[in-house]
Amino acid sequence: MLDVLTFALLNQQFIHQGLNHPSEARVKALSLTNFERVAMSLNSSFPMPRLTVLAGLWLLTLGAAEVSADCNFTRTIETQLAVGSASSLVINALAGQLQVTGKQTDEIRVVGKVCVAEEEHLDLVRIDLQAEDGSISLSAVIPNGRNGPYGSGSIDLRVTVPEGLLTRISDTSGDMVVDNASVEHIQDSSGDIEVSDIRSSLAIEDSSGDIDIRGMSGKLTLGDSSGDIDVVDLQGDLLIKHDSSGDIDISRVTGDVEIEQDSSGNIDIADVDGQVIIGIDSAGDIDINKVGKSVTIGNDGSGTVKVSDVKGDLSLANKGEGRTVARNISGKTKGF
Repeated sequence: MLDVLTFALLNQQFIHQGLNHPSEARVKALSLTNFERVAMSLNSSFPMPRLTVLAGLWLLTLGAAEVSADCNFTRTIETQLAVGSASSLVINALAGQLQVTGKQTDEIRVVGKVCVAEEEHLDLVRIDLQAEDGSISLSAVIPNGRNGPYGSGSIDLRVTVPEGLLTRISDTSGDMVVDNASVEHIQDSSGDIEVSDIRSSLAIEDSSGDIDIRGMSGKLTLGDSSGDIDVVDLQGDLLIKHDSSGDIDISRVTGDVEIEQDSSGNIDIADVDGQVIIGIDSAGDIDINKVGKSVTIGNDGSGTVKVSDVKGDLSLANKGEGRTVARNISGKTKGF
């Protein structure tokens, strides 16, 4: 049986190979030659029997095959509802991909692709779309299966909404893409989130997976446990309340940028019209460039801190273990 250390090493290697988890179906695409490369890479740093590593990788591909086998039966569901006097929409998605697109329309259209392992569950997976008390709710319903609450299948949702309809999204697993919609809140457990051309202020609370925001008008508030954060072209303020792991890349922001707490990963910030505030950074490099107002850094743990082209003051309260570099600061410099 694969021991814990070996599995952890395999998991890290798969991450470097661009896989979110070793049980992903994409693992199947790796050839035996690639398995051998992974084994050799692991053995170079942590000597262990080659057969053990290859066996472990083979077990992981079997797990991937089992995940893929859950989609034995499929069907498509389509439904729609006129918005009428409703002013908001709540989407409760479960396992599966989610795509929300805003358009010039007065109705909500939903197309769902159902995927189940057992045929008797095919007609039990459904979409509930209904209006009540000035709000519309859209819910995916997946029955219990032999593998647990959502083990019996998944449902991919493509949702078209009026571009001005305020929307809240709750999602358990699977990637999410939101475009040209007025989404004000996203609660997500796992999977990547891609957001573009948002027409409202937005708050995201995410457990795992990358977050990519491109083009938005309003305040953006993020809380993230793991995964990279990439924010580009934000007309408004950005607040990252907490980020446990993963890199943060921010550019072209017209308002202020504040990161309250970052545990690990690099921070790159560029082209900010307002001020930049970083409260606590435990590990990772910080690179800040082209800021219209002041830059304030509280506690820095480890990693290089580089700041350049700042039109206001620059201060670092508690210097960490890495080196500090400050260039072209118009105001006062403290702590560097």
